[in-house]
Order: sequence, then structure tokens, then C-alpha cells
Amino acid sequence: MLFMKLSFCGIRLDGDALFAAALLHDMVRYEKKHAAAGADIVRSMGYDFVGDIIATHMDIEVRDREPLTENEILYLADKIIEGDRICSLDEKFSQALRDKGDSPEAIDNIKKRWQAAKLIVDKIERITGTGIQYDKTHLSDQAWKDTYRKREEVFGDYRFALNQGRD
Repeated sequence: MLFMKLSFCGIRLDGDALFAAALLHDMVRYEKKHAAAGADIVRSMGYDFVGDIIATHMDIEVRDREPLTENEILYLADKIIEGDRICSLDEKFSQALRDKGDSPEAIDNIKKRWQAAKLIVDKIERITGTGIQYDKTHLSDQAWKDTYRKREEVFGDYRFALNQGRD
């Protein structure tokens, strides 16, 4: 929905690359530095731009006066989704501070990510003239099924590509 709203405002983003990055960005989420690891896997398959988007979904440098990017959209989406629902940045990052704010380094990282997300929201608000709707909508079972079916199609291709030449 945000993608469509931005399109109506004249923002041209690569929807296919953004969708692919959204599906794949956490494919190795339990590895250390999973954003870089996932990006490397996708790049090794020849999808450099998708890998570049994935690489910044955990940490990003937002340039306030530069055009909005696919990287920023994925970064923000990653920060406002909690389980199966959309939540506000304040809710998400306040919870992160409660859960993981046990060291000064963790607190600094959380605050840095929170600030980057706020800058992206500000960009979107300047473009669209409205804020992001955090309606706490739970994603439907069908939406999840469709997403995971599509992800399995993509991961199936990924597993096939990794196994090439291993006979």
C-alpha cells in the first residue's frame, strides 16, 4: 500500500527488486551479521541490486535530502512489522529497549536504528503529505500463506542454484 501511495506521488522505485528483497531479507536471520550474509548469497546468484537492498535492512545511513530509496522502504518495513502485525516505531523500539537494552552498545544501536527509521518516515511524510498508518492490522492468514508460498518458490530456486555442480 505504501509503495502504491509513493507511486501516485511520482516516486519511482523498482517494485520487483523491493518485493524480492522483502521476501529474502531474513533468509539467514539466525546467522551473525545476517544482512550482509543474505546480501552476499543473493549477489552470488547475480541479483546485485536486490542484494544491495538486503544489505541495509538492519543498519542504514539516511540522507535526508536525497531521494527515497528501495533500501529505505525495506529498512522501514523491517522496523514496523512485529510478528504478524504493523506497529508504530515508538512501540517497536520501546520494546527493543526493554528486551535488549542491557548494554550501552545495544542501547546506542537501538537508538541509531530508531532515528534512521524516523528520518525515513519524515521523508515519506514530505512526499505524500500524510503520515504512515499504523493501524495494528493483523495480516490475514491468506496474506501469510501467499507470502510464504512465494518465498518457498524463491528459496527453492536458491537451493537449486547452490546445488548446481555438486553431483
